[in-house]
Amino acid sequence: MLIPPEQLIAHRGHCDQFPENSLLAIADAIAAGAKNIEFDIQLTGDGELVLLHDSNMQRMCSVDQSIHELSVDQLVNFHTSEPERFGDKFKRNPINLFSELLPLIKDNSEISFYMELKDASLQVLGEDFCFNYLTQSMSSIPNNLRFISFNTAAVYRAKQEGFHTTALVFRDWPARNQLLEEARADIGFFNYNRIPDNELIQANVPIMVYETCDIHLIKSLLDRGAAAVETFCIGKMLRKL
Repeated sequence: MLIPPEQLIAHRGHCDQFPENSLLAIADAIAAGAKNIEFDIQLTGDGELVLLHDSNMQRMCSVDQSIHELSVDQLVNFHTSEPERFGDKFKRNPINLFSELLPLIKDNSEISFYMELKDASLQVLGEDFCFNYLTQSMSSIPNNLRFISFNTAAVYRAKQEGFHTTALVFRDWPARNQLLEEARADIGFFNYNRIPDNELIQANVPIMVYETCDIHLIKSLLDRGAAAVETFCIGKMLRKL
């Protein structure tokens, strides 16, 4: 059952072994041989880009606090240990900034990094705020850094801001081509559970699906036409291949 590594995406890094979206998880995904890595971005109230999925920090940091209400200077008081999964194992793991990840992106040009700007940041802080600080965070956008969002307008704008490749995460399978066209997206991301079992996974652009650690399901999804499959256990999947 040969599956090219290029058809797997490390979901939030190697997140079955490390706190999701942490530099630990992303660096280990690189070391494991991942060719595609997805990670999430939220913004602090003063515009710092943070590697974080949730807007509320309870799940990752055991603190009922919104990331949007904090400044970058306050982040030293928090740790992304994901205690419900890992206990105290990573209790001193810091909240990581996008600026800390950027050198890894530039040094690994053969890997595609998929950066998802979360809707919560767009809704709370506004599109202009988010893109102003996003573009300021880089002197130029690396060709291997790909922009993802559920927000159609944000995906459309990302291409205007200089991202070479953009992707829309969407929820309406029958309307996929219309939505992807509206966003001018190069790629679509979709939850495979919402695709009828008897349908091919096809659209006017490549469709990547999320997420599973079942190697047989991955093979089936690829056979049906998925361009790639996200997995949260990239190391295990690559070893099986």
